[in-house]
Amino acid sequence: MNFKEIQKLIDDTDYWDSRVDSLECKYFSDEVSLKFKNADSLVVCDFKECYKVAFDHIKSYKKIVAIKNMIYTQIPYFLNEIIVEETFEQGSKFLICKMNMFPLNVEIWCKDIDVHQESFEKE
Repeated sequence: MNFKEIQKLIDDTDYWDSRVDSLECKYFSDEVSLKFKNADSLVVCDFKECYKVAFDHIKSYKKIVAIKNMIYTQIPYFLNEIIVEETFEQGSKFLICKMNMFPLNVEIWCKDIDVHQESFEKE
């Protein structure tokens, strides 16, 4: 799937202002998973075969409570923008995903992005 098709899949989730449920790195950041809920489902974006994973937390944002101790409604990360691009570097094609979830910005370079939705129990 090309980057424009992936961007459309992401945009079709209506992610804007969705609270991020989780952002996890596994296997030395070879895999990254982003999860958030929209009105209808849990959306999962799996980034596979990652080469660069950069987290940039706004330094002026005061963390009053440790994130791991927050209840769901205290989590401060909301998706404002997700941009998927493509680049070629050193003979390889990479997908670049830039996410603004103030107060955190994330940039991931990977080979594949899988976007899917799962049903969930509404609270």
